[in-house]
Amino acid sequence: MRHIKKVLPELQGAKKEILRSISSYDTIGFPPIIIDYLIRKEPAFIENVSALRNIHPIQEGSIELLDLLSRGDLDASFIGSLEPILDKRFSVRNLMTSDLYYILPSGHPLADKETIAFSDVMNEDFIILDEHFVHLKAFQHLNDQHHHAATPFFQTDDVNLLKQLLRKKVGISLLSEIAITKEDKDLIAIPMVKNERLTLYVSLITLKENNLHPKVLNFLKELFS
Repeated sequence: MRHIKKVLPELQGAKKEILRSISSYDTIGFPPIIIDYLIRKEPAFIENVSALRNIHPIQEGSIELLDLLSRGDLDASFIGSLEPILDKRFSVRNLMTSDLYYILPSGHPLADKETIAFSDVMNEDFIILDEHFVHLKAFQHLNDQHHHAATPFFQTDDVNLLKQLLRKKVGISLLSEIAITKEDKDLIAIPMVKNERLTLYVSLITLKENNLHPKVLNFLKELFS
């Protein structure tokens, strides 16, 4: 029985690898914030339509996508993390970094500050992206340093809903810089104080044994080149 338990995951992994090898498309993970940024900022993402035809996109938060990748259910994924990803199972290409900011509605009493400490906002109503996103981890990290004094008012997996609530002056939030667009000029993004600053690392992660379609592989290499 012990031998069967050891071999079963290997057989399941081999089955997934075979299914991937005969598939006509590659399954790629795209966190909502990152795919929105790619569409806005990276011309290659839109221009290379032929490569997109060979991609089956999965849109989830980075936490969920990393888990799917670990289980062999994705061929590759864009991932946001609070620190560089070091894992021998993966090939990791670090693409960029993006600082996290406090996001306030216009007219908020703290909107004129140059930087904000977590102690300044502990009593605010936080609207946070949920457990599928690293933003909740960032909030929890800051909160741990202040004896869990703050409690999220509302959690969501919808970035647009989060911003709409902020515009209604329901609360404040925590978002990476790449999540802020020119349409968000009615929202105020303020950096964290230096000793609390957090960074989002954006990476492209592939399984080391992947056999990505040549068009897809070339397409992914062109992004952020």
